[in-house]
Amino acid sequence: MSEHYWNDPIRWNRAAEKSGVRRKVFCSSMADVFEDHPDVAKARERFWPLIEKTPMLDWLLLTKRTSLMTKFAPKSWAGGWPKNVWAGTTAENQKFFDLRWPVLKKVPAAIKWISAEPLLSDIKGDYSGISWMIVGGESGAGARRMDPAWATNILARCRKSGTAYFMKQKGEVLSRELGCTDKAGKDPNEWPAEFRVQEFPQAA
Repeated sequence: MSEHYWNDPIRWNRAAEKSGVRRKVFCSSMADVFEDHPDVAKARERFWPLIEKTPMLDWLLLTKRTSLMTKFAPKSWAGGWPKNVWAGTTAENQKFFDLRWPVLKKVPAAIKWISAEPLLSDIKGDYSGISWMIVGGESGAGARRMDPAWATNILARCRKSGTAYFMKQKGEVLSRELGCTDKAGKDPNEWPAEFRVQEFPQAA
């Protein structure tokens, strides 16, 4: 990783302090900070102090490896992760929700979130403790259809549990069906009104 990767967050944090407006940083969109790999381990040693030095940045950490989250987090976080860390996991269907959410639920982070994108099934269950649910259809070659009923069912469960809901995109199949100009269906102006929900959890 270049030094820009490590220096930019310090600059962003200063700007956020000056403006009084927090910034969100999605960490390593092409990697997983909790991967059990020597190269990642070396980067983690430098990454955790960076998070602690940038309290005006909300760090969105997304992983499939929920079982490794507390193992690789700093020991000093055992009593509670920094409030600017949003701990998330992917759960594109019921199987992975049932597998990963119970583990994530035990992570001592103030904000826990689920990325259900691409959404490949309805996701039933108790959403209590989930701060944020991201939903989205699939795009790219071989994209599978997201059933609109799955999205509305999840929204109803979010309303019941007080979970913030964010519809990211409709996906290519629904985009074609709805006649959207945007191929992936990312423009909310082209969605039915009931899907124009893009909420964020309140920063801790």
